[in-house]
Amino acid sequence: MKIFLKSVFIAVLIISACTPSSSPTPSSSNNPIVPSTGIVTDIDGNSYITVTIGTQIWIAENLRTTRYCNGDSIPNLTDSLSWNSSTIGAWCWNMNVSNFESVYGKLYNWFAVSDSRNLCPCGWHVPSDAEWSELIRFIDANSNMDTLGSLAAESYIAGGKMKAISTLWLNNDGTNETGFSALPGGSRDINYNFTSPYWSAVFWSSSIYNANESLTRIILNSNNINREKSNTNNGFSIRCIKD
Repeated sequence: MKIFLKSVFIAVLIISACTPSSSPTPSSSNNPIVPSTGIVTDIDGNSYITVTIGTQIWIAENLRTTRYCNGDSIPNLTDSLSWNSSTIGAWCWNMNVSNFESVYGKLYNWFAVSDSRNLCPCGWHVPSDAEWSELIRFIDANSNMDTLGSLAAESYIAGGKMKAISTLWLNNDGTNETGFSALPGGSRDINYNFTSPYWSAVFWSSSIYNANESLTRIILNSNNINREKSNTNNGFSIRCIKD
């Protein structure tokens, strides 16, 4: 009997050693995404949730400030002619509807991004093209940072992991496992048009492409995130990254 029990005990040990671990499966980048959060406040007193993704710390909401870090005002340009001809920093609400701000934040032209007075909270900055690619590569090890334009995505899965779980997205297909909480804030273009919320989240980078265009990241109603260039007078959302 003792010999039989001993044999059973050894068999259990062997089976246990061979059983696969039930630990969480890491993301496709081979890095488990375990976001941690905090709070930061801008010069206007707006508070934002922050999230740590990999080694980077991001503001997990769209910027809402009306002033640069030093306290100088950023003009609110509502009419299309003034917006399109501006060569200084400016902001607007999508469709000039103030009620959009609490959810989608403001839209800014690239001149506000490039201004040395810094429109992000002090100690933070608008991410460069390289910093955007670092984020996307952490989420998706198969991302291609050399793509440019709508024909090929920088990543075919990272956009879904960055999107808020929300019916504000038409497809509501985001998982937000990064905590980035992207929402479709829309845009303003140089053809006197607003792109309504629900369709896209477009974010400036601080990196210029040529004399009239700078680099952006665009999340549409899919899991893709695209690296694109856009006219500096367009109006897009801003996310900030910690210095």
